[in-house]
Amino acid sequence: MINKLLNLAIQIQQVPAPTNDETLRGKFITEKMQAESPFISQVHTDSAGNVLGCLPGSGQGAPLIISAHMDTVFPLDTELTIRNERGRVYGP
Repeated sequence: MINKLLNLAIQIQQVPAPTNDETLRGKFITEKMQAESPFISQVHTDSAGNVLGCLPGSGQGAPLIISAHMDTVFPLDTELTIRNERGRVYGP
């Protein structure tokens, strides 16, 4: 499971997403979330470009919201290559 999550994080990191230009990364995330249907439902992008989805629970507890930025501080032409060294992943 850890390797699957790490690989997904690397895939997301490889899609350029400078501030105010997150469309490609948002599309990638939307497609990944839609691929997890029916576990994740109601996947859509709002008017601000935020990607939203619902992972239903049992209905017995309070809702949980997970939020994260899609943009990066890197300009569009930044080299995004990652490297693995001694069990650690490095990138820009």
